[in-house]
Amino acid sequence: MPSSGRADDENSGNAPEDVSRSTGDFGPTNQRRSGIFDNGFEAYRTVTDDDYRSLFASGLIVLDTNVLLDLYRYHPETRQQLLDVLNKIRERLWIPNQVMAEFWARRESVLEDASDITSTVSALDKFGEQYMSRVREWTNRAGLREQTAGILVEISRSAFDATIKKIRSLADDKAEKISKDTGKDFVVIRLDSILQGRVGNPLPAERKRVAINQEAPQRFADKRPPGYMDANKKNGDPVGDYLIWIETLEEAARLKVDVLFVTGDTKEDWWRQERGQTKGPNPQLAEEMRNVSGVRLFMLRPSSFLKHAGDILQIKISPESVQDAQRVSASGATYGRDEATWNELVEAGLDYLIDVASRGDLASYTEFNEALKSRVGSGFDFDRADERGALGYLLGSIVKLTYPQTKVMISALVKYLHSNDPGPGFYQLAQELGLLRRGANVNTKSEFWMNQVRAVHAYYSSSLS
Repeated sequence: MPSSGRADDENSGNAPEDVSRSTGDFGPTNQRRSGIFDNGFEAYRTVTDDDYRSLFASGLIVLDTNVLLDLYRYHPETRQQLLDVLNKIRERLWIPNQVMAEFWARRESVLEDASDITSTVSALDKFGEQYMSRVREWTNRAGLREQTAGILVEISRSAFDATIKKIRSLADDKAEKISKDTGKDFVVIRLDSILQGRVGNPLPAERKRVAINQEAPQRFADKRPPGYMDANKKNGDPVGDYLIWIETLEEAARLKVDVLFVTGDTKEDWWRQERGQTKGPNPQLAEEMRNVSGVRLFMLRPSSFLKHAGDILQIKISPESVQDAQRVSASGATYGRDEATWNELVEAGLDYLIDVASRGDLASYTEFNEALKSRVGSGFDFDRADERGALGYLLGSIVKLTYPQTKVMISALVKYLHSNDPGPGFYQLAQELGLLRRGANVNTKSEFWMNQVRAVHAYYSSSLS
């Protein structure tokens, strides 16, 4: 009876010479030919539920620096759920030494600005000047005496100054309570327990020197991932991503298990991107992992990691926590735009929304985007998921800028084109601000939105009339 397994033939001392073992002009088949997902193409294969189950059961799960630092930025419920997940899979976790070095180097600055205090205060200053200018314009149109006009302006200025002072005070209190005492830092306390024995040792000094001074510059010049997108980075370590990568390669080669890398970084030198969406690891990284370590590379963003972990580990992960993780990852960057351009978009968006509010009107996302293009010269590409997310983050930035003074969510004025609904991002921000309870039903959310629309119209019609 002929053998049914190819391995039996290959292990037989007198295996017949057939086409599968031919050494003709093209050489041995197993050396010169491969499948459609081999040699760097495996990054295009759709990941299955079985793949994720295998990774959570026996893979090497590597966390990037931003995953640890974002624990300070999450809503308490999100933070607790992610820490519970990490504790459940602690035997599978591994943290590159470079990640811990970056965590400790950046921890206190993140604590001091975990709620985006610096940019918020800066934006409030700009908004205050714009608001004061509107007040002066109205006093001139109304023909008020100079003394009365001066009183109104002073009232407005005092309110802004008091708000900024309180924000700074809250930030200072938070930093004082947490950053100077690791023994009272809830994140450090939990991570110390979860990551005990799970952090890699530093690279040998000579190996690190070669990586920094020779390998990284050449890879950056060749646009070879990861790290080339940080080549001109002014703040932070431009070779940090590459050091994390080579540590991960070496650990994967030592353990010979597949790798799941979790990161909030969305740059193209980590991910394969299609129409602005991350679709899996950069194919060059997948190929290098296979060639150097002999294993497969998988990647997830924190929000997707939370969702898959909840499903596989039977841990309750709320939809709000997944949205919160998405929000925090998005807020870590200005979506490829420099700070000056982003600030222009914020100011133009705010100015447009104030005009809409003063008319007692609403605007669609499309109309809002067209207004940005008209006023700034650039807007957002709605065909790309990351650009749609960027516009949502912009609206959130405008609310955070104005809410301390106005106590209304001006983004309520922006809704879907063919639906009376502002979208999930609006409700997520409302929950973050403590205005809407988590888990609110559809009717409660709808009523909240309509109340915010009325409040926005009332506030701006009275303040600018």
